[in-house]
Amino acid sequence: MTLSPRALMSLLVNGAKAVDVVTTALETGLLDALEPGPVSRLREVGFCTALLAETGFIDVEVLPGVWELVVARKPG
Repeated sequence: MTLSPRALMSLLVNGAKAVDVVTTALETGLLDALEPGPVSRLREVGFCTALLAETGFIDVEVLPGVWELVVARKPG
């Protein structure tokens, strides 16, 4: 896989946000709610959106594209 300079800069700029997302998912129990096993339900968009809404996130939506990205805001 080859990344363009722009893609690499985007990774550098947004890397802290990705770490924040994973940290928040751990703190809120989002990752614990996933079924254990080699296949994660994290890939199921409906599961992700419902779980984020249940755990208090707001503005949960799916960004269309090659990858279905689920985005949400943490209140406060």
